[in-house]
Amino acid sequence: NDTLIMIVADHGNNMPTVYDILKSDDYNIERYLPTLFYIAPKEFSIKYGESLLFNEQSWVTQLDIYETFVDIANSINFNTTKGRSILNKIDNNQYSCNHYSISKERCVCPPKNK
Repeated sequence: NDTLIMIVADHGNNMPTVYDILKSDDYNIERYLPTLFYIAPKEFSIKYGESLLFNEQSWVTQLDIYETFVDIANSINFNTTKGRSILNKIDNNQYSCNHYSISKERCVCPPKNK
């Protein structure tokens, strides 16, 4: 009841597949965004479940994952990055590739945020 298991990668599926051959937009999104899987205790899911479900469809970067780790560790006022914790609902309208200093070639945010 007190263990949170998180499996994180700095990028998604980066292996060449049919999506790469077809130059699919989905492939680029999967390739550049971090992968995150977690198994959470029941109390954690109850407390943060609404935000986590909301953020399943949000644009999340490696900086956000880092900020989430800081948030989980209860490091108050330790916001040293541009990231946003996924334990809170993320408003994608406030952030852009420019905000994160991500080059246009690697930008996968929604077109209105580029």
